[in-house]
Amino acid sequence: GATRFVENGTVPDLNGLVADPASSDWYFCSNGVVRTDVTQLVLYDGAWFYVVGGKLDTTYAGIVPYDGGLFVVGAGRIMTEVNGLIQDPNGSGWYFCANGQVQNQYSGLALYDEHWFYVVEGRLAEDFVGDVQYDGAWFHVDHGMLVG
Repeated sequence: GATRFVENGTVPDLNGLVADPASSDWYFCSNGVVRTDVTQLVLYDGAWFYVVGGKLDTTYAGIVPYDGGLFVVGAGRIMTEVNGLIQDPNGSGWYFCANGQVQNQYSGLALYDEHWFYVVEGRLAEDFVGDVQYDGAWFHVDHGMLVG
């Protein structure tokens, strides 16, 4: 049943992300066995990569939950260069990010495309209409966007 790496007739003790020498694919392994049960972010050489069914998925773009956080993934990795407001490519939600991680502890204003938006717990407050205080001043917000 299980997919294994074999070298010289034996299963080597391979762990973590492993390059398949017969292709350009990478697999997440434990003791040389591909972990098809694993769909999550995994650490490799100081960077985080997105594995689906034990295989590195370089086609996925979106927000991925991991260890209580939300992360921006593209081309198979956490996109640490992503900062500020971004739209989830798989949905309509907007998120406030720093270094590729949704800042779910942040509530306040965020600048995007020369406009200010109101963020609550890392998400654009699209349903919010009212006044908010920021940096000692009051602002009116209409569906998440500052007006006036």
